[in-house]
Amino acid sequence: MVDILQQIFSFVFGLLMVIGLCGFIYKRHAQEWEQLARVYGRKWTPPIAVKHRRSMVLHKEGEPARTYAGIVTLGVYSDGIGLKPIPWLAPFHSPVFIPFGDIKGWQQKWYWDGPSVELVFSKTPALQIIMPAKQIDWISSQQPGEIPLSAEVSPRTNWPWATQAMAFVSLFMVVTVIAISAYKYANL
Repeated sequence: MVDILQQIFSFVFGLLMVIGLCGFIYKRHAQEWEQLARVYGRKWTPPIAVKHRRSMVLHKEGEPARTYAGIVTLGVYSDGIGLKPIPWLAPFHSPVFIPFGDIKGWQQKWYWDGPSVELVFSKTPALQIIMPAKQIDWISSQQPGEIPLSAEVSPRTNWPWATQAMAFVSLFMVVTVIAISAYKYANL
């Protein structure tokens, strides 16, 4: 009986530790989003046009970028855009609504697979959102006005060169291991 109680206690303790650690990680990941939501947070209402599973990066100078790869719902309203991550993949992320008048954008070289745009907001100038340029084009095609985009590259130096260099080195290592393995296998 004591062994069963000890196993139950160990299981419950371990489960609570995992839940607490996951909660801490998710809450930490939401810090910049919460800053955005304090200014632009509002309840999600049905937009004029919506696209699900969109990607974006939330960046604050001096902090690691927060990537939302394929988990953001993007809504276009007559006076702004709405962003809402999938709740069970991004807890602590309430929906935000950003008026078009608060948005300013620049060309950016964040993604490898296509052009991107950096959006800066007048009420939260320390935060930037980087999106694929195709998403910005889609937003502009859905509403009467356009998001003002500068033809110049962003004045901020937030290009993820270290992350992209690590990705390139990792890709090189994987290709090398596969090539060596294939060569050894062919010479058996």
